[in-house]
Amino acid sequence: MRRSERQYSTFLLRLARLWLPTIALKHYLSLLQSAALHAANPEGNNGSLQTERIAARIEDASLDDLIGQERRERENIRIPGCGRVLGRIAQDLRVMAEPVRESFAERLNGVLTKLPEVHGDVIESQVIERMTRGGDDGIHQFVIDVHKRLNALQREISEERIGAKAEPLGIPSLTFVN
Repeated sequence: MRRSERQYSTFLLRLARLWLPTIALKHYLSLLQSAALHAANPEGNNGSLQTERIAARIEDASLDDLIGQERRERENIRIPGCGRVLGRIAQDLRVMAEPVRESFAERLNGVLTKLPEVHGDVIESQVIERMTRGGDDGIHQFVIDVHKRLNALQREISEERIGAKAEPLGIPSLTFVN
């Protein structure tokens, strides 16, 4: 079944909008990871991730000062704004997974339920490590798998669209290899 021009445009625009939450997710995870590393070694560099924040189109400039404000409290880390960052991670995961929600709904719910509840901006340092490493069915692996599916959707649409435009002109459909 062929889609109309409007359907293509709408869907491709929706797919394109998904990359910003993905970039923002990477920024938020890097921010938490950098704060945890700095809490473990307060004498080390507490550089800002401002450039990355701007690239991700995140407007909250208060995040630029987050690294260096964290404090270790036994096995925990107090990170000002941590609860807000985790809320944004949850929001961006939902947005990113929207076009593939039917095939990823159960995993998304699993990832969201694994997000820690933060009280007073205190989080366990081990939780940040679990959130930012790959290999399990956490945030990192979920983002990778959703990316693969979104890339496949883009290829499918591109193949269908180019084939629909080219075939009437006697040009065979193109297949993209990733």
